[in-house]
Amino acid sequence: MYEQQTIDSKKLSIFLNKKKFSVDELFFVLKYLSTKLDGYSIIQTNTPIDYKIMHYLKKSNSFPKSSLILSTHNALFAHLHEEKIKGYNLVFFDADWRYKNYNQRISRPIDGYGLVYCLETLIYSYTVEQDTALVQELQGLYEKVLMFIGVFSLEAKAALSNTSGYVIKAVNPLMNNPHFEKTAELWKEIIQMQELIVGELHDDDISYLGQKVDEIDHILNSLVDISQRANYDGTEYFVMAESITFTDWSEFIELFGNYHTIFCSNNNKSYPHLTKYNDKDNDKANNKQDEEQQSEEQNTGSPHKTEHFSRERNTQKLITRIKNDSDIHNNAQHPQENKIYFVLSTKKFESQNIFNILIGEEDFSGWTILAENIT
Repeated sequence: MYEQQTIDSKKLSIFLNKKKFSVDELFFVLKYLSTKLDGYSIIQTNTPIDYKIMHYLKKSNSFPKSSLILSTHNALFAHLHEEKIKGYNLVFFDADWRYKNYNQRISRPIDGYGLVYCLETLIYSYTVEQDTALVQELQGLYEKVLMFIGVFSLEAKAALSNTSGYVIKAVNPLMNNPHFEKTAELWKEIIQMQELIVGELHDDDISYLGQKVDEIDHILNSLVDISQRANYDGTEYFVMAESITFTDWSEFIELFGNYHTIFCSNNNKSYPHLTKYNDKDNDKANNKQDEEQQSEEQNTGSPHKTEHFSRERNTQKLITRIKNDSDIHNNAQHPQENKIYFVLSTKKFESQNIFNILIGEEDFSGWTILAENIT
């Protein structure tokens, strides 16, 4: 989870003092109260109105100031270059997924409705704050974006009518493409309207709106693939995605700059086992990895450091190694240091087995155990 659910008490007071509540808002209030009474800190947000309310209520700059942050790949890639995560070491628990996830992110298609939802959320927030003038401006921008989506769909349909398939590859940037002239004109108007509005928004909302606008703007100014899709009811819609060639390994690790990055693999047997990192038997493997790393840095000119590990394949052997690990379990230099283990396997029964063994061992009492894929 990238952001904590830290609620701004002033905003909560404004929300609870609304003169009228919809049925969905009342359900949210009941959910909030039951969560507080039960002593939980996380409110389950599972409806569109829940997300809009939580966006409004969350405290600004609610990034967790913690030594350990669990994040999805997508959240990490989205915020990789932001100042607030500088200085953290990065660990990929499954390096075999990183390539697929990153390339899916940079080639993901968009249709403009992410920006529509963003504006709906902002309209809700400033309606709660009774900022009528700003709500009207946001509403005007919202309607302009809907027009943009409609015009893009018409021009995309016309372009696709000249082909035999449902995809056009490597179309020239739409902002300078005569076949998408009206799309480009509308987008210029949207940019102008956004620039007039941002000065009236809260800082977090400026970032939120800017991110959605930048995503579309980047694609409109790049070579683009245009596709026709179908909804469940058979109606058609059109999406665009940056026309790219998937990144390779050397390009991927360049993303991490000066970060110390560790990649763990479930499948690559050439990587040393994570629990054997300090074993003498693996000195040769580690030295070879260091040599490859140095060669890679010389070729790319990058100062980053990466390490690769594989998992221990025998569960009981893994537990034994954890118990006997003098550097982690019996740290003489830091005897009071809190120990943390993260339990994760792509096979649920393995996660459950490791977790059950750890919580049943007296030697691990007082440790922090984070477990995924166990239920």
